[in-house]
Amino acid sequence: MPDAPQRPATGLLLVGGGIIVLFSLFPIQMISNRSRVAAVGIAALGLLFFLLGAWLLQREHTPQLLSRLFGVISNWMGIQTWQTSLLLMSVPLAVIVPIAAGSASLMTSPWIAIAAWLLAIGTAIGGGWRGNVYDQKLQWGVILTLLLITIIAFLPRGIATGHIPVLLTGDEGSMGIAASDFHSGQVNNFFNASWYSFPSFYFCIPALSIALLGRTTEALRIPSALAGALTVATVYFTGRAMFGKRTAALAAIFLAAYNYHIHFSRIGLNNIWDGLWYIVTIGALWIGWKQERRNAYLLAGLSLGLAQYFYPSARTLLVLVFAWLLLVGVMDRTRLKHALPHIALFILIASVVLLPLAWYYIGHPAEYLAPLARVSILGDWMKAQTVNSGLPAWRVLFGQLALGFQAYIFTPIRFWYEPGAPLLRPVEAALFILGTALLLLHPRDDRSLLLILWLLDFGLVGGLSESTPAAQRYVAVAPVCALVVGYGLGQSVASLAKAWPRRERIFSALAFLAMGFIVVSELNFYFRVYTPHNLLTEAQSNGMVAQRLANELQTRPSDTQVVFFGYPRMGFYSIPSVQFLAPGIEGLDISQPWGASENPKPSGKRLLFIFLPSNEDQIAPVQADYSGGKLQGQVAADGQILYWEYEYP
Repeated sequence: MPDAPQRPATGLLLVGGGIIVLFSLFPIQMISNRSRVAAVGIAALGLLFFLLGAWLLQREHTPQLLSRLFGVISNWMGIQTWQTSLLLMSVPLAVIVPIAAGSASLMTSPWIAIAAWLLAIGTAIGGGWRGNVYDQKLQWGVILTLLLITIIAFLPRGIATGHIPVLLTGDEGSMGIAASDFHSGQVNNFFNASWYSFPSFYFCIPALSIALLGRTTEALRIPSALAGALTVATVYFTGRAMFGKRTAALAAIFLAAYNYHIHFSRIGLNNIWDGLWYIVTIGALWIGWKQERRNAYLLAGLSLGLAQYFYPSARTLLVLVFAWLLLVGVMDRTRLKHALPHIALFILIASVVLLPLAWYYIGHPAEYLAPLARVSILGDWMKAQTVNSGLPAWRVLFGQLALGFQAYIFTPIRFWYEPGAPLLRPVEAALFILGTALLLLHPRDDRSLLLILWLLDFGLVGGLSESTPAAQRYVAVAPVCALVVGYGLGQSVASLAKAWPRRERIFSALAFLAMGFIVVSELNFYFRVYTPHNLLTEAQSNGMVAQRLANELQTRPSDTQVVFFGYPRMGFYSIPSVQFLAPGIEGLDISQPWGASENPKPSGKRLLFIFLPSNEDQIAPVQADYSGGKLQGQVAADGQILYWEYEYP
């Protein structure tokens, strides 16, 4: 038998090797020849682990070379010998995932793929876990505070999601259809790309809420509300670790009521999740670096890997964290030397989580590049701008970058959210300027460097993409904006307290009172100013037609056939929110005057004719052919007719 300290490591090699062989060979008859080569290679490695474990269990002593090798790894990593065995198995298990999943909509062997992925992540985390060496005692007060913050932050995000924002957009509808495909079992591969070349993993989340709430607007938006609320709680936790309780509370209170963050927390898209992954990754990484806490690095690696399965802006998180590690490592080489084992595990866990998706992208590079190519200004857009403006490309580029950074406090954001203001309204913008200035006073402070890099990151993202500054591309910057605003107000209190120490409580109370006014202003702006205004601006939009029609069709029998007179403005299938909310309802688009042979012929037992105002002249011919029906107008928020509907019989 091997030495007692080596027995767990040897046993794990035996068991783990057997699992790797089983998982890699089980789907081998169903996969492509190329994947078979990889599967056989991984099986061979698993067999090697298995035989090595079996051989060592038959010996009285572990060979010195192996004992020394395991000892070097475990000593450098600061882990037990058996944990080294777990680390060795994590990567082969991760490689099995894309082999078993394949690249099609349905996984080749779903249970093997999912089990291998979870085991790969579990072995990587278990291999690096360091128990309670650097962990503080469980503080139930902190946990309850975070839970309370999440609940409070959820309220302005999760209530009345069915009609605020005022309509379910086409993109939300498309994401809902993709999620419904997961729910129905038509699709189950979340290790590839799906609608609009977005990673499929995200669609599993609304699929779960659809299972609970049905194909409703709320089912799409509640997960976003939860992600936004969790982001607020994590901002508090990160701000508390970085700057103390007062700044953390101010930042979290602001973010909880921040109109921009509330808006994207109420939309059924994947954008809002990036802010959560950013703050978790960056907060955990900073805590790991500053406090030398191994498990914080593990959390950061897990979050960094998961982030890549959501909105494409998360790709810049990879650049941000490694740029920061490089800079702080150069400034503090002693700490970097101590942190290298932690950083190695951080990279390992992120890689294990990401490997299945990365494998897919290597085989389908166009899917990886598509989200970037369709919004980048470095291509056809730039050529067109230089021709139209007569300016050289470098001036156009610098103009775009300036707009990207002006989005914080000067230039109104647009596209997916148009509040008529930049990311930060005047009072918050002033606090943001104060906070940024105070951070820049300490450029070598690792906190300052991290937050400034975060802000620079999204200034560049906004500037290098079309429709600058497009609101949907800044969502992940909301947490750092909140931290900087909280820091600006919190440090102002700290500075005043140094001048008048006995008045610190008064200054602190005034700061929270000021934040209270900001909260009231932000909530009032979003719910009582922006939302009614948005309702009027969208009153006659195609999206509103689709929303009202979808609401109507939800109450109709499934055999209803819609005869849609919207040409050339829109068609029945123009906006997918209708198909998401009213699945199974067939629509016929009428593009020619009624009676033309080119038009499709209605065949349903229940007919619902829809006429947009521009096609009102078609009502009379239809009534002549289908007499005895009921005609009524649907009135929009502006008091005008949105569309006419004629129900027959």
